[in-house]
Amino acid sequence: MKTLIIVFIVGSISSCAVFDKYQDNKHTWYHASLTKAEKDSIETKGLIAKKWEGKNTNGDFSKGKLYVVKTGIKNYYEFIETGVWIEKHSASAAKGWKAIVKDSAVYDVFGNILFKEKIMDELNDSNDPFIIEKWTSTLSDSLRQTVVVFYSNGQIKSKETFTVLDYKTIRSDDRKEKRLTRIETYLKNGNTCSPSELNYDIWYEPAVPMKKSK
Repeated sequence: MKTLIIVFIVGSISSCAVFDKYQDNKHTWYHASLTKAEKDSIETKGLIAKKWEGKNTNGDFSKGKLYVVKTGIKNYYEFIETGVWIEKHSASAAKGWKAIVKDSAVYDVFGNILFKEKIMDELNDSNDPFIIEKWTSTLSDSLRQTVVVFYSNGQIKSKETFTVLDYKTIRSDDRKEKRLTRIETYLKNGNTCSPSELNYDIWYEPAVPMKKSK
């Protein structure tokens, strides 16, 4: 993959107050999809299960099951991905670079990622679609997640293992408390290197608002 800085495009958000609370586009979109009846049910029961299938004008989409949990803050909720999720996001940058990123993931009932694979298709480059990231998990006395990042030639760039300290707490995986226990880093030719020697590409998926499909 080329060294890139992809412009982060923030679409119009209907409620700035909600955006400020979540500081996360996808959770803002989840919130906007809640009906009054669902909010009333959350207040009564403390938690509901909700099917999510969203898309936007870029042709991006995400699909899966959410737990929505009541918090102590009015009109603010915890959104936890569970079960099987599939997502597709478009990306673009200067000089006409474009790509499609496809995610497939499996979460447990606590919101922990058990498996995740991220594939990139650089539309204007000669590379075939390739895996850029893969997550696997093992459970014994604790939950351990291994995250492997790849170069476009298939060579491992980095391999990190984390212990999830609050794996039995119902919470979105990106808000879990994790401790890094092992890290390995490699150059594109396969030689080992220090983490400081890696040149990470900086790119972002455009944040065109995604709405729940009708």
